[in-house]
Amino acid sequence: MIILSRQNSLRIATAAACCVCLLKLNAASATDNSQPTAEQLMQTAHEARAVWNDFPGFSADIVVRTNGVEKTGHVHVTQDFDCDHDLALESTDEWVSKKLRSLISHRRPSEFSQVGFAFVDESARNGRLVTRQDGSGMFRIANGLIREVLRKSDTQWLEISNMELTRTTEGKVLPKSTSVCYRDPGTGNLLSNRSNTFAWQRVGGFDLPARSYTVEVSENGQRSVRELVLSNHRLTSVCIESKNSATVPRIALHKPLPESLTSFGAAVQDDYLYVFSGHSGDAHGFGADLLVKHFRRIRFDDSDAEWEELAMQPPAQSVAIVSDGRFIYRIAGLSFLNSGHEEKPNFNSTNHFAKYDPSTNEWTELSPLPEPRSSLDAAVVGRSIFVAGGWNLQGESSRDVPWHDDILKFNLDNPDAGWQSLPGPGYTTRALSVAAHDGRFFVLGGIKERGLTRRVSIFDPETNEWSEGPELKPDSSSAGFATSAFATGGHLYYTGSSGVIYRLKSDTSDWEIVDRLMFPRMFLRLLPVADNRLIALGGTGSVTGRTAVVESIRVDARAREDKILKWSVPFSGRAKHSQSLLLDGTQLYAFGGNASPQPHDFSQDGLVDEAFVFDVTKQSVEQLPNLPMPMQSGAAVINSKTSEHETIVLTGGMGHVDGRLQSLPTLLEFDSEAKTWATVSASSPGPRAMHAAVTHDDAVWVFGGSVVGEDRQHLDTVLHWWGDESRMAALPSTHVPTPRRSLGAAVMDKHVYLVGGLTDKAGIADSVDVFNFED
Repeated sequence: MIILSRQNSLRIATAAACCVCLLKLNAASATDNSQPTAEQLMQTAHEARAVWNDFPGFSADIVVRTNGVEKTGHVHVTQDFDCDHDLALESTDEWVSKKLRSLISHRRPSEFSQVGFAFVDESARNGRLVTRQDGSGMFRIANGLIREVLRKSDTQWLEISNMELTRTTEGKVLPKSTSVCYRDPGTGNLLSNRSNTFAWQRVGGFDLPARSYTVEVSENGQRSVRELVLSNHRLTSVCIESKNSATVPRIALHKPLPESLTSFGAAVQDDYLYVFSGHSGDAHGFGADLLVKHFRRIRFDDSDAEWEELAMQPPAQSVAIVSDGRFIYRIAGLSFLNSGHEEKPNFNSTNHFAKYDPSTNEWTELSPLPEPRSSLDAAVVGRSIFVAGGWNLQGESSRDVPWHDDILKFNLDNPDAGWQSLPGPGYTTRALSVAAHDGRFFVLGGIKERGLTRRVSIFDPETNEWSEGPELKPDSSSAGFATSAFATGGHLYYTGSSGVIYRLKSDTSDWEIVDRLMFPRMFLRLLPVADNRLIALGGTGSVTGRTAVVESIRVDARAREDKILKWSVPFSGRAKHSQSLLLDGTQLYAFGGNASPQPHDFSQDGLVDEAFVFDVTKQSVEQLPNLPMPMQSGAAVINSKTSEHETIVLTGGMGHVDGRLQSLPTLLEFDSEAKTWATVSASSPGPRAMHAAVTHDDAVWVFGGSVVGEDRQHLDTVLHWWGDESRMAALPSTHVPTPRRSLGAAVMDKHVYLVGGLTDKAGIADSVDVFNFED
């Protein structure tokens, strides 16, 4: 501790405080070829130091080591630069809080102090010695940097030497290594010497402390080693694209993955999202050519950013990717010795282990796993990587495959020790998820040799003991299988096929519902981007199929805003209204329509024959081949030809025939794979427009609508069609209770609900008609 006297007040700081007083000479500060004044030199130094402007605060995992004794916990820094932690410290660990305060406080922006400065010496051979006129210190400036800080008072005397400095992306300066000598203020005798090294981690435009390592030797030769390691940094409620933004959207879509992916590796480091390899073929297609041969990253919160190609490792699926805040680690995974065109697969679980350095774009091979392993997961707890689950899948068949019943540990600070095998939770599992939380290693769900499991097991690295956690929620038939989990902001979250995001209660007794993803899926990755924000990417779902979606969601306790996504895409179509719309999974089709801004302008030039499909997940639009004729106000449905092939049927509508506007009896069919239109040989019992069409039990059903022209009337019949060459026919003795046109219809369970629309008296229908398909 340094006690500095300044104007009858006390200021307390650590030795590391002074090592951040850095200088970069600004030639513009000198005019007319004159030398800069002492005050100009100091002001330039003040402006050259790296500070955190518009700082949102951050949290991180922390490891403290004092002479070999290790403690783990979490640290939280507010936007006001206040620092707090949950470490259980003893009196001998008082240095921890002081060191943290020093690392944080010296990044606070401040005005240059106008106390006055003067030169002490006249020679510039070893730099100029500048003193503060309030007597609080002297600074030796050499080669544009402060190289020495000298402080002496009645109670303390210290000399700081800045041995090595580093620059940020913006060119500002941070300390890398310093030396501090403490002397007896009365005699000048050396009391102790401290050697400090520092490492910094770039996160969302801020260089945050990652490591502080101090070796101190006292006058009697006693040696002390102290270390702080911060990892898994998470900015607090900050949108990296605009750190001045007061709020972050409750949910947001980001630039999608370059391809739809499952069983891939992913990590967030700094303000980048990293994605490694994965599977891009059919769900049960196996082959080396179906593996994605790319390692990429993107600044996910920058709407103008593009995916960057990075140095690649051998591709794999069911691979784990983790980050320690500085490096990214690739762990094992499944490859193939065959191509996807071969009849029989040839599986090849691997034991790959390597680290990637983002600063050099290079991989370094590390000690391989003791045995090949795939269908695993991994997490970083403190300064160790833990691996759980998986099997050693080799050859043509997955029968009689050896499963791994142990977990693995790799100490990142002692890589030469290799992997350590530790007892597993007492059962085998794969397609699981794992997470680091509260200094412990959580193993969640997966699939066992016989059936799925929702078990949660917790490993304590301090005691090497397992305990049971609350089971995962039974929210779907595949609950527990292929989930993803991560901790942020002191909370543990997981999600699976239902899309519901669960949070572990503070007493670890149960899971509570937090929110739901816009696109539910499994085989995804759920990662933290802030204390109150998660990002979900890739995977496969019942609605999306295999997807490239990247969405983020806030998980804080604020009042619930509407969960609405908005975006714009370039659109070349003419239609303004009355298109026939169909949502098929995440593909929104729009057929025909009316180009006039007037709702009742049915001129021949107003009707259009254009067709488009909007991809909701990729936020893109594609123009399709035109319809056989201009039309509006038809109804589109999916017609399943087989379990693997379907077409879109456009029923009825309004169009011009022989120069007259008429309701149409035609059925048009669009093949979305071949992208061709055809007229169905079957037809409707009569012309119909502005109706609703749905599918149920492999059949097409039509409700309501009207006939336009001279025979204008509302229709109350219900039509049924099997989607083949048979004729579409009306159900006998079945009528819509409230005949209506321009209505809405939705199928739920065994019923269809008819909502709104216009009745024959041109009034808006205020009743809801419910039709039971079975009776």
